[in-house]
Amino acid sequence: MLFYATMRYEDALPEIPVAVANSTGLPVDEVQELPSRGAGPDLRIRAGGYEFLIEFKHQSSAETIGSAIRDLTVYRDADRQQPIPLIVVPYMSDVGRRLAEEAGVNWMDLSGNASIQATSLNVRLGGQPNRFPRRGRPRTLFGPKGSRLARHLLLHPGERFSQQELALATGLDKGYTSRLVGRLVEAGLVVREDSRVSAADPDLLLDAWAEDYDLRDHDVSAGFLPARSGHETLSRVSRALEGYTKRYAFTGLPAAWLYVSFATFRLVTVYVEDHAARRLLGEVGFQERDAGSNLWTVVPNDAGVFTAGQELSGMPCVSAVQVYLDLLSHPERASEAAQELRRSGLPWSRE
Repeated sequence: MLFYATMRYEDALPEIPVAVANSTGLPVDEVQELPSRGAGPDLRIRAGGYEFLIEFKHQSSAETIGSAIRDLTVYRDADRQQPIPLIVVPYMSDVGRRLAEEAGVNWMDLSGNASIQATSLNVRLGGQPNRFPRRGRPRTLFGPKGSRLARHLLLHPGERFSQQELALATGLDKGYTSRLVGRLVEAGLVVREDSRVSAADPDLLLDAWAEDYDLRDHDVSAGFLPARSGHETLSRVSRALEGYTKRYAFTGLPAAWLYVSFATFRLVTVYVEDHAARRLLGEVGFQERDAGSNLWTVVPNDAGVFTAGQELSGMPCVSAVQVYLDLLSHPERASEAAQELRRSGLPWSRE
């Protein structure tokens, strides 16, 4: 389970002036709570001759930071004059940081990181760990069904779709599609022009999804299949599933090898549509166990994982987008494989 920073406004209130002082090196002269909580700045802080309008958000998901950017954009001055709009969160995620900086909005977190640029004030602080980790995750744009929409946009970078086309392509109902598109637009991850929708920045949309994604949200079974190498495991699994009547597709390290010829591997990961596949693998020696596992079988929480799969060297694989996400939860050289796949194997990197 991933850890997220989250915090109530009431708990953050005494920490915010201290964080402003520590980040800027300015003495805080005045703190004033503002009446429009939840729809604009929460605090006005005067420090060392500067005035900050602060909107606090309890966490830094793309959707939350996108909302804060919209609220504060009206206060932003191209000449960096005062007041200085400032998003404050317990800990700023990489995606939240990128959204804020691309929008030209200042931010600071209560863990000691900040990016504040104004007249005669330039603050860049980074590298501080999350001081407020909590188990779990906030409301997400990328649930099992919601991820279908992100996947479709990433698989077709540069293309624009009507909401009806998106609903048909993803199998989602029109009302859900409309609500989800609205949330993605508000988060700054999707753009809507002339009633047609596209990914604003495929890399940013992928990063936002990856931030919420965890392979363990699927039904993962680790085990061992006797084999002398990862390639032999891959072949044995493929042969064992020849009689499987439902879908299966490889992901993780073997799929990265098939897509971009990245390195050798020991661990094989395969999506299977139901548990019957595990019984077939059991007939050729697969035993469920964590220690020394060389095979993960994964029953997905949504059939969308099979969308746009490809057959590579005779092996069915999920899409490169899905492989990238899954690699982030893998051991061995998975992080290197993910970066190589991202560099040369994703639809927009190939373009």
